[in-house]
Amino acid sequence: MGAPHHSTPRKARLRGAFEAAVALNLPVSKRQLFELHGVSRQDLLEKEGFEARRLPWVSMPAEAGVDTDASKRTIQRSLERRGWYKRKAQQVDYTDPKLAARRIEYAKEALAQRPEKEDWHDIFFSDETHFGYDDERDAQIARPPGTRNRPENLQEKRIPKDTEVKLLHAWACIGYNFKSPLVWYEVSTNTNGKMSQKVYLEKVLEGYVKPELLEKGVSFILEEDGDSGHGPGKNNPVRAWKEKHGLRYFFNCASSPDLSPVGGGVFFGTRMCTY
Repeated sequence: MGAPHHSTPRKARLRGAFEAAVALNLPVSKRQLFELHGVSRQDLLEKEGFEARRLPWVSMPAEAGVDTDASKRTIQRSLERRGWYKRKAQQVDYTDPKLAARRIEYAKEALAQRPEKEDWHDIFFSDETHFGYDDERDAQIARPPGTRNRPENLQEKRIPKDTEVKLLHAWACIGYNFKSPLVWYEVSTNTNGKMSQKVYLEKVLEGYVKPELLEKGVSFILEEDGDSGHGPGKNNPVRAWKEKHGLRYFFNCASSPDLSPVGGGVFFGTRMCTY
């Protein structure tokens, strides 16, 4: 990662300057002293990315150019005081270079069309969200420490078959200072909630968008993903409905990551979790 190592004489001068400033009660900050003596304040974890963050605690000072005999635990405590903890890395799918280039080009075009944050205030981001529920949640029980695996403390749960899984499906859209209600729907032709054009027309466009947005004069542009139920093709009932009713809309980049906050549970009373 190439962080510069600071020589012992330089560190001694830096330490001496700091002690002198403290003794003389001079209004000099540590940052000023670092800059004066040519010591980089670059933060390894913030500047060097994933490879730096996966380093063992004990290896981080050396990679940052700091010569120290501090123990692993001392380094860990010091970083934890600054808000850095070791946590499992979020797993994401590999992105093909061609797909990545397509996303970048799409993002550049979108930014050129709407360069200011205010330009996005009339965009309503839409999505479907799906979640399952079970008759019995994970139980909270009273038990002494160290008895987690005793038979009397175990809760048996059977993984349900696909036909037994209970799912709820809803469509919604959100924008700047705007949040729609959840539009609940069911699709008779499948059990996974994949939107069909028939259901999209009846439940979403006719059932909510037309009476609650278009007919009330709400100024908005609807963002949609390219799923077939949203009518991305040239000739289909959904596209015809949009043109007939003057609905302004656009589709996001094909095969792009789902950035709509609707799918993240923003409409539900979810509690904040730390991973």
